[in-house]
Amino acid sequence: MTRSISVVCWAILLTFGLAVGVALGATEGVWQEPDPRDVEILDRLNVGHWVEVRGSLVDSGVFAVQRIELTRPRGEDSLWGYAERGSRPDLVRVLGREIETSSSTHWEGGTLGSSIGQRVRVRGVQDKGGRIVARSIEIRDPGVARIAGRIDKSEQLSDGSLRLEVLGFSVLVPSNVKQRSAVPLTSLRLAAAARPHSSVAADLDDFFGDGFVVAEKTRVGLQHEITFNSRRNLELDDRDDIDIDEQDDRDDAGTTLRARLVWAPTPRLATLVDLRHRARRRELGGGLHETDNHVQLGEAYVLFRDIGFGLDVQLGRQDFDDSREWLYDQNLDGLRLFRDAGRLHFELSMSTTLGDGSIRDQDATNTIFYVSNRGQRRHLAAYVVHRDFGSERDETQSHVGVRAIGRWTDGLKGWAELSALTGNRGEREVAAWGGDLGLSWVSRAPSRLTLTLGIAHGSGDDGSASDKRFRQTGLQDNNARLGGVTAVQYYGELMAPELSNLTISTIGIGGRISKGISLELIGHTYRQDVASPQLSRTNLDQRPDGIDPSLGREIDLVVGVRRFQKWDIELVGARFEPGSAFPEAENATLAKAQIRYRY
Repeated sequence: MTRSISVVCWAILLTFGLAVGVALGATEGVWQEPDPRDVEILDRLNVGHWVEVRGSLVDSGVFAVQRIELTRPRGEDSLWGYAERGSRPDLVRVLGREIETSSSTHWEGGTLGSSIGQRVRVRGVQDKGGRIVARSIEIRDPGVARIAGRIDKSEQLSDGSLRLEVLGFSVLVPSNVKQRSAVPLTSLRLAAAARPHSSVAADLDDFFGDGFVVAEKTRVGLQHEITFNSRRNLELDDRDDIDIDEQDDRDDAGTTLRARLVWAPTPRLATLVDLRHRARRRELGGGLHETDNHVQLGEAYVLFRDIGFGLDVQLGRQDFDDSREWLYDQNLDGLRLFRDAGRLHFELSMSTTLGDGSIRDQDATNTIFYVSNRGQRRHLAAYVVHRDFGSERDETQSHVGVRAIGRWTDGLKGWAELSALTGNRGEREVAAWGGDLGLSWVSRAPSRLTLTLGIAHGSGDDGSASDKRFRQTGLQDNNARLGGVTAVQYYGELMAPELSNLTISTIGIGGRISKGISLELIGHTYRQDVASPQLSRTNLDQRPDGIDPSLGREIDLVVGVRRFQKWDIELVGARFEPGSAFPEAENATLAKAQIRYRY
């Protein structure tokens, strides 16, 4: 009884937090223009100031200003202009600039195809080559052209006007232009000159807010996350556990506060340190609970750009993250080299885990080679991920694979993963394979109704001389967006298995029920390739009988809210129905809520 009351109290507190978050976000979403304070700012503008300028594009890359406003630095650049077709199907052109889109780009009010000819607002960041990678694109009403970003260069002309460089545009500012500062000039500081290098694909959940400048070329961003998880009957026996250590039913409430400091003294040097404070409370039943409270180092690295031969070098603890997290989503300590050559992007790294990881990961030495076409909308890549777990474990594994991820037409996107696994587990050699294939059809309606079909297979061991049991890299998270605004565990929110000796069939339907709010219903079926009493890295506490390969099925309901720039809200409900591999088993359930705010 006490346990039930405690769980209800946590749920009430979390629901209250959700209500407050939505209320605050709704207030935040209605922007009111600040009272204009006409000031003479032209003689006070410096490299590093953040400006928003309105006007028109008079020549290739030359922007004539009608009004200029000095604002606080933001975490992303913005363009307002009419969309045109780009030089490639995965590009759109705005104000003469090529904008790169991907499956992670958040569209509001349209799609890539329907945006052509319409005025849009693009939010994103510039890559090393000057191309803007879009985080979001929103269809807007007709209006004037605008750009917002950091002043990278400033030159006083003989007639009293200014020539600025903002987002690669040459911005001509006449001396008599309408000027204003949205905030007192004394409260403004300069923005950092460079941003840290992004990995193969940016993780939307890793974004921070605008943050604040603590010193010249130094910025701090903050992110706060609150989570609640309630899991029931993970042993599939539907009995109350006498031994609380079994933790068959789990109720967790936690909070994580992240602080990220970026120091970029020059365009060729950037340093990042990410600290995380985690607190968690787990209800054990019988009026008992346990708590965990600790500070953890996230990323901590230094990035050197253009050291020679077109190389960038990143040294320290860094986030290895691919767009589907099928290969890796983990902080690793090591050295990573990047190089762009034409349309190809190369990465080579050696790494390990020095702390805050499993003993297995801390014993491992990782060598990763990744080459891709630099495409965000259509990402093609090949890779080698080699892990050596040391002589004591006598285990090595090498994944060699290819992948294709992205949007192939306006209404069709998908993914294809294929990986061959070799190495050894003790005295047995490994020869296994795994793959994942899926397609999503997206309607052009405002609801963006999405239908998804997918099938994934990891081979099992048949007892022959070679071990044919496929395993993923061990660094994966299997988390990505399907049709909604938030990422999901695409092999099941509750079971969440590793793809090993397993065939997973997936069908999903979803769409936007309002601006920035999505609803998805996703179903999975699970069947072993070879019947076995072992399951790799799953949330279930029960093991199959090893006789029947049918493990069961799962249904997930996911609600995502990304309506407001600084807020993310995710609600998940899941139910696992065991198959004949679990005789006389009962259903398991999951309820999860997550709120994230970016400062």
